[in-house]
Amino acid sequence: MQIIFVHHANREKIHKFPDNQEDDITSIGKEDAKITSKFLEQASAKLNIMAIYTSPFKRCMNTAKILNKRLHLPIFNDDRLNEFKALNKVNETWTMLQQRVMDSIKDVVFKYDNDPKNAVIMITSGINIAGFINIVYKIEASKDAPFIGVPSCSPLAFNIDKNYFRKEEQNNMNNLYIKKPSMEDKDQVMEFKNEFENINSNFAGHSDLNKYNNYEDWLKYLSDLEDETKLPKGYVTSTQYLVYRKEDNRLVGMFNIRHKLNDYLLKFGGHIGDCVRPTERKKGYATQIIGLAIQECKNMGINEVLITCKKSNIASAKSIIKNGGILENEIPIEGQNEFEQRYWIK
Repeated sequence: MQIIFVHHANREKIHKFPDNQEDDITSIGKEDAKITSKFLEQASAKLNIMAIYTSPFKRCMNTAKILNKRLHLPIFNDDRLNEFKALNKVNETWTMLQQRVMDSIKDVVFKYDNDPKNAVIMITSGINIAGFINIVYKIEASKDAPFIGVPSCSPLAFNIDKNYFRKEEQNNMNNLYIKKPSMEDKDQVMEFKNEFENINSNFAGHSDLNKYNNYEDWLKYLSDLEDETKLPKGYVTSTQYLVYRKEDNRLVGMFNIRHKLNDYLLKFGGHIGDCVRPTERKKGYATQIIGLAIQECKNMGINEVLITCKKSNIASAKSIIKNGGILENEIPIEGQNEFEQRYWIK
C-alpha cells in the first residue's frame, strides 16, 4: 500500500514553537491546499485512497478539510502526528518522535494493507515526515543533506506494507535474549523494579518482585515456585525469565510461565505474565516478549497457551493478537467495570 504524506499548508506563525497548535494556515496555504486536492483527486483514479489521518493541530485539520472537499474521505485525528515536542512533550527526543510516527504508520498499514492499490493520506509536520524517511530509507540528514526538507502541502508517496514491520519485529526479537534470574542480575532487576515504583505503576510477569526489597529473598522465592512441595497456597509451579537486549545487555522486560492452570488462572491469568520496562515501552518489545514466552511454553510441552488481559488494555490485546491469539471470550471482573479477555494460541 501507499502512505501519502502531506506537509500541512503554510501556517501563520503567531505562536512560538512548540506551543503553536492553534496557528491557522495562510491565504497562500489555502490556495496550495486546493491545488494539492486536485492532484490527489486525479491520483484517486488509480489508487484506492481510504482515509485521511491528521494531527489535530489547527493547521493540519484545516489542510485536511480543504483536501476533503474533493476527496470525501473519513478523517481521523492522531496525536502521534503532532509537532516535535508539542503538547507539553518538552523532553521529547528525536528518537521518541520517530517512534510515535512509526507507531501511527504501523497501525494504518495493518488496518489497510489488504490491497496494493490502497493508500492513506497522513497530514503532519515536515520534521515528522523527515523522521519517517530517516528510519525507512536510512537517510541521515546530518550526513546526506543539511536537512531533509519537505515543502508545505507537497504530497510525498511511499510504498510500505506489513512485511516491513514484521521484518523489523523479527530483527528486534533477534536482538533479545532470555535467562533465569541469578545474582549477577541483582542491580538491573532492582533498577527495573524501581522504575515501576517511581511512576506508581503496577506490573505483571515478575513473580511477586514488588513484595521483595531483598533480591536474595526473591531468588529463594523463585526457587520455591518451581518446587511443588514448597508452593504457597493457591499457586501453581512457574518459572521466571528476564529479557535482555543483546546490544547493550540492558534488562528490557520480564515474563513468567505457569506450568499448568488452576481454576483461577483459567479465567484471569493464563500461562503467561509479562511486562516491559517503562523506559523501553513503545518499541515493539511487548509483542516480542510474548513471542519469546510462547516459544518457551512450547519448549515445556505447553502446546495450547492461554494469555489474558483486561479489555481496556488495547495495547496488550494487539500484542497477543499479533502472536496468533484468538479471543475465546470475555469474563466480567467482580467489583470493576471491566472485563478479562481470554486468548488462546495453538
